[in-house]
Amino acid sequence: MNSKHHHGRWPTAVEHASRFDLLLAAIPLLLAVGLGGGYLLSVPLFVGGMGGAVPAAGLVAYSVYAVTQVDDEYLSGCRSQKTGDD
Repeated sequence: MNSKHHHGRWPTAVEHASRFDLLLAAIPLLLAVGLGGGYLLSVPLFVGGMGGAVPAAGLVAYSVYAVTQVDDEYLSGCRSQKTGDD
């Protein structure tokens, strides 16, 4: 289905979410899955929490690294829009 034509249905937030929005949503989700898994598997909640915290920390590190890697073309486009140059 083409995302431009919704054919009578409401667009969802996921369709309009950026990569970083999804990363921010995944961090607490991983923590909740780890804690829930720890509860369901009858292991100490510390173990379940760490099972969710380790991949969540990986996502935090990735998002910090990815944010710092801004494309030069994007920056030059923003600068030209501010000054009115094309």
